[in-house]
Amino acid sequence: MINQNKNHINNGQGSLDNDSIENASTISEKSINHEAKSLDTEAPPDTGYAWIILITTTLNYMLVSGGFNSFGAFQEYFLHNMFATKSAQQISWISTATYSFTMFCGLLAGPGIRHFGIRNTCLAACLLSSTGLLLASFSTQIWQLVLTHGVMYGLGSAIMVNCAMVFPSLWFVKHRGIAISIVSSGGGFGSLILVPVIENSIKHLGVGWAYRIFCVMNLVVTGVTCLFFKPRVEFKPLKNIINASLIKDKYTLLVCLCGFFVEIGYIIPLTYLGASVISLGGTSTTSSTLIMLLMGSTGTGKILFGKISDKIGPMNATIIGNSIAACLIITIWMFGKTITTYYVLAVLLGNVLSTFFPLCSVMFAEYYDINKVPQANGLVYLSFGIAVLSGNPLVGLIFDKLGHRTSYKPMIVTSAISYTISVIIMIILKVMTKRKAKAQAR
Repeated sequence: MINQNKNHINNGQGSLDNDSIENASTISEKSINHEAKSLDTEAPPDTGYAWIILITTTLNYMLVSGGFNSFGAFQEYFLHNMFATKSAQQISWISTATYSFTMFCGLLAGPGIRHFGIRNTCLAACLLSSTGLLLASFSTQIWQLVLTHGVMYGLGSAIMVNCAMVFPSLWFVKHRGIAISIVSSGGGFGSLILVPVIENSIKHLGVGWAYRIFCVMNLVVTGVTCLFFKPRVEFKPLKNIINASLIKDKYTLLVCLCGFFVEIGYIIPLTYLGASVISLGGTSTTSSTLIMLLMGSTGTGKILFGKISDKIGPMNATIIGNSIAACLIITIWMFGKTITTYYVLAVLLGNVLSTFFPLCSVMFAEYYDINKVPQANGLVYLSFGIAVLSGNPLVGLIFDKLGHRTSYKPMIVTSAISYTISVIIMIILKVMTKRKAKAQAR
């Protein structure tokens, strides 16, 4: 049904400037030709080398996304030790730069892959992010960490994240949903590994060596896994960083709008669930355990809903997952009174909290020609970044003004409403897609 839309999309690719391909640099042509020779166009999907791709992309994503999710370990040291005399607002520029570049720069992956091939693009991103971490280990000023950890590591991570989410679509068809979800689950599992490693490294060796250890892990794991990367069929993303046809397409706009509200709903429990348990008599250890349970459960939840997606479709799976998330937030989090209840909530909520993140890539892979998927993924990650940059201050304002810095109920309601809006948007998208498919079938 959805694949019927691809004929219309492929016709739109005639507007590309073919001269740009002819004028590509000699290095670019050699890179693409070398990668093209390694293609096995007869290789069937969902079998053989596809599983090697799944393992390597999962390990790659585990380091990249897991490292990104582990920034809090560095942030705590910055606030209480390294920059104790600086304001939290000044220190926040490090995390803001990291998140912004990771979310906003995924759009660069498509042009990079087109000109240099997917393997070389990923290797360059690996070197850039690893160099950023190495330079961060020698940084002593906030502005230096903004440039190294924020810009360099963030930019390299953005490109690798986008490539990792595209790869399963190249090698899987029948099991595409579960494949993409397994890769995405690496972020949650990676956090469980990297947070203790970084915290213990800072505690026993200092922040400089923590960065160097992180750098070696990033370089070895992502560098080695990139060597296995190759497309199953010819893969040349569009040359533009942003394609006008995608921005004008209602399908892309609705997916991105859904992502905006999911991200706002997601960052609230991620940021405040651990803090809210303190009001019940919990300790900082209780709070940390709660967040670890939440993050670990997101990994299992992505795999679960990836499997569900293969059975009932990514839209239906997203509607179910986000609906359950809204219900759990407005009931158990709102009225839970014991620490045990919060532990149960963390496990249940973690399994449905981030189902949209991998499944949006499945939606794009099923709807668009594969060469448009990197840009579509980049646009939805852009919506995530906008949500964080605008949503974080808004949530803080709600906590200050409506919750008076003591009540978490206004934020709980905001999170539940955000997930509910995302469900409504996804239902609208589902109805629109069905109508379009019926109209094309006539």
